[in-house]
Amino acid sequence: MRTAMTWILVLSAFVLPTMPVAAAVYSGQTGFHLDWWDSENGTDGYQYHIPIEAGGEIQHLSFRLITAYVYNEFTPVNEAGESFSGLADTKVNLAYERVAGWPVDVLFALDFNLPTGQTGLSDSQVIAISNPDQVTITRMGEGFNANPNISLLKQWDALYAAVGIGYLWRGSYDASDTLLDYDPGNALNITAAVDYLINPRWTGSLFGSFTQFDKDTLAEVAYYEPGDVNIFGVRAAYTRKTWDLSGSIKTVLRNKERRQNGFGVLQPESSSYYGDEWRAQLKGHVQL
Repeated sequence: MRTAMTWILVLSAFVLPTMPVAAAVYSGQTGFHLDWWDSENGTDGYQYHIPIEAGGEIQHLSFRLITAYVYNEFTPVNEAGESFSGLADTKVNLAYERVAGWPVDVLFALDFNLPTGQTGLSDSQVIAISNPDQVTITRMGEGFNANPNISLLKQWDALYAAVGIGYLWRGSYDASDTLLDYDPGNALNITAAVDYLINPRWTGSLFGSFTQFDKDTLAEVAYYEPGDVNIFGVRAAYTRKTWDLSGSIKTVLRNKERRQNGFGVLQPESSSYYGDEWRAQLKGHVQL
């Protein structure tokens, strides 16, 4: 319970440290994932990716690395189909977890995005995979990113409380063949969660987060600034020996973003482009 809840607060995952081979426990896995989509205007396409993941741990240290080979194909209305493929960026994570001897359980993590994927795609290719409701991999590549973060967890009998804070430094890259030298702004993220073990089978949770974004620049000129994002939610889980069931409801509240006007100045939007959201989710697992 401690480990699972602490890891929930890590802002991103995946990194490869230097450690003695003989003292570590390693693991790895791969697979196949297919997304197919169709739209009312006649545009359709599909994406499949083959993830490659490796990880390990030694005492309080753990590491994880993940990348994927991605293939995309789409057919716009009244146009010839197009495809592109390649390796995605590589995510790496190094973490140090201390769950004994201190007043609170602590997780220090350092995450990286290594730019092994494709950048400078055409506008049509970028748009084709930009919708997370259609495909899993929505960006083939970006710049070098670094994200140090810390999470704290405290237990009082059946009550668990956790808080995390992280800061993401993002490097520049060519977002498309028309958006060269794009530098996404850095981001500050604060998360919190409370779990209460109602009984051995039922767990209730409250969770939330706040994210603040710096402005994006294009060729070192202010281009766009996302609005701050607040997330609040509740969750309930029921666990048996060979199966479990959980449900959650959360709201995503977004402040208005600022975009560059014709004079090169960031100006607040009249209304939020992305808008607020309500999300409900139901999940179950059965052990075979």
